[in-house]
Amino acid sequence: MAERSLMASGMVLALLLAGCGANSPVANKAEAKVPTAMPSAVASPTAAPVPGATVDAGNLSAFWDQFRQAALAGDAARIQSLSAAIVEQHGTLDDDPVVKLRGPAIARAVVKVLANPEEVDATGKSLRAIMESGAAPVPDPQQPPTYYRIGNLVFEKGAKGWQLTQLYVEADG
Repeated sequence: MAERSLMASGMVLALLLAGCGANSPVANKAEAKVPTAMPSAVASPTAAPVPGATVDAGNLSAFWDQFRQAALAGDAARIQSLSAAIVEQHGTLDDDPVVKLRGPAIARAVVKVLANPEEVDATGKSLRAIMESGAAPVPDPQQPPTYYRIGNLVFEKGAKGWQLTQLYVEADG
């Protein structure tokens, strides 16, 4: 009799967890995109790339080194080549519309993000200061290994390797 009661309470617990979304692929996928903390890029600087060398599309550090150099130089063509074909621009408010950026508009938005002097890590550095330091990226272990966010830039690893996919900046108006 006690065995039957224990089994029934176990089934009730399982149903409650299922109803709350525990182990739900939809719930977990949605949670995976929500950054819980800004990662701090405090690793040692990476070596300068060889001119004309290709980026290892699967290596975040190699990608980051190329992207940060392009962003700091304002190299629109290189920024565009290291970005998804369409980059989503989110505003500073939740109800701001999402703007789909293409082509040179992506580089202009990246330059605007770098102009923001706000602190993006625990040491009080701005995104520009982090990029200028040459620090290697330090992914957030609470995020999927195919997702990296630093400051207002979001990068994702897909079939084409790492790319800028989203950014957060107030729209031109």
